[in-house]
Amino acid sequence: MAGSPGTPPPPAGSPSSYAGGPVHSSHRTPSARKRRVLLAAAGLAVVLVTAVLVVLGVQRSADPAAIGPVVQTDRGAVRGVRDGDVRAWRGIPYAAPPVGPLRWREPEPAAAWSGVRDGSDPGPSCLQPSLEDPARIAPGTSEDCLALSVVRPDDDRTDLPVLVWIHGGAFVTGSGTAFDTSGMAARGVVVVSPNYRLGVLGFFAHPALDSDVANFGLLDQLAALRWVRDNVEAFGGDPDRVTLVGSSAGAMSVNALLTMPATEGLVAGAISQSALGDSRVRTLARTEAAAARRFPDRTAEQLRSMPAEDLLTPTLDVFAGEAPVLDSVLTEPAVEAFEDGRALAVPYVVGSTDLEFPGARPSLLGSFAGVTRAQRSGRQAQRVRRAYGAAYEKHVGSDVMLSLPALRLAVGHSGQAPTYRYRYAADPGGSRHSADVGAVFAAADSPTRSAATEQVARYWLAFVRTGDPAVVGQARWPEVAVDGEPTTAMLEITPDGAVTHGTDPWEDRLLALARLVVP
Repeated sequence: MAGSPGTPPPPAGSPSSYAGGPVHSSHRTPSARKRRVLLAAAGLAVVLVTAVLVVLGVQRSADPAAIGPVVQTDRGAVRGVRDGDVRAWRGIPYAAPPVGPLRWREPEPAAAWSGVRDGSDPGPSCLQPSLEDPARIAPGTSEDCLALSVVRPDDDRTDLPVLVWIHGGAFVTGSGTAFDTSGMAARGVVVVSPNYRLGVLGFFAHPALDSDVANFGLLDQLAALRWVRDNVEAFGGDPDRVTLVGSSAGAMSVNALLTMPATEGLVAGAISQSALGDSRVRTLARTEAAAARRFPDRTAEQLRSMPAEDLLTPTLDVFAGEAPVLDSVLTEPAVEAFEDGRALAVPYVVGSTDLEFPGARPSLLGSFAGVTRAQRSGRQAQRVRRAYGAAYEKHVGSDVMLSLPALRLAVGHSGQAPTYRYRYAADPGGSRHSADVGAVFAAADSPTRSAATEQVARYWLAFVRTGDPAVVGQARWPEVAVDGEPTTAMLEITPDGAVTHGTDPWEDRLLALARLVVP
């Protein structure tokens, strides 16, 4: 059967590849003045911390001898590759290229193709700045980038659980294939990882566009979920067991998607790893005003015909358009929606690492939480300092950005569906931002695999399979809600193994911080 994961490749002489392909961007360099402005942007270094981890993944090349099976999607046939103990289909379009008149519009369906498309090449990542020189466009990126990859075990099982991975990168960098997901896939999971529009191309509003939509990157993710619903069964996946997983900006996306009514019926569970709170979320009016100042007196047609490089680079200095926007797609901040019980009622895992950003200054209390100078020197601020003690300088910035939002999300959601909170502390010197991602995806025989990281993979696998992270022989992960009441219960992954806590050891300091920063 053409759609079966085990279908053999077509005979010699059959069409072997899709002739069309994305047009990569030119790597035009902005003016020297623009480069100086961009390189001087203080915030860019913070934004790109997340991205460093994301872009270091190694993309495997396809051996001609490892040609894999052909799968029939709703737009055409795709030939995959066999790669060790997995099969992979890469670079599958899930939406039309968002270029020209489709720039800053909701994603349109991908065009159908004839013959058999080559699924060995992931294609370009979405247009983004180079990490080495953010004034330049990263090579291998393009505005035509709305494709995804599917990886599954190299066998003929069907009805496998599905993990949809939303990559991080501060909404400005990264790609769906930056991490090698074959380690998780080999354990019996179909892993789907889409690209989505980034930066000013993905999160943008301008008065000339006359639209109440700004979150085009989130709409891309939603389109990818619909593609999964319609096609994953052909790859051996169960469309009724789809778990949405993301880290950093990807975790913020997961949380946002759970607040969107259109997501209902597309996911059965979700995992949010190290999501920043809602402090970066902007209003539509503020986003439009910033864009109007940057691109004055432009019509919609002129904006859509501008070279993508000219749009992308001027926004990096002030982050304009580089985060979710409150619009007709995302109508309220995710943390508030979770706390008010308006998120999709599916099983949910949320957490962070124990030392996300050790260099984050306590002054971030103001920029990330809206805390005034007077508040930072007031009585409650002194209580916060006492609760932290010697840990204040090292931890309070990270806690404002990540640990406290994770607690608020968990407590808020615990009344809607089974909810589990974790802290990843598997590294003796402290686990940095996104350290847990490698633990999730590394192969079981990886030299970087430890007892602690193996426990993480098993918990995640159990949750993806059943919506319950129970693992035989491992510590029982407690739910946040006990007898219907929220608690600070959690699972902590330490270098020596998993430890459960009925009460978070950080409870006093996080609750003191909450009384300072939560309206």
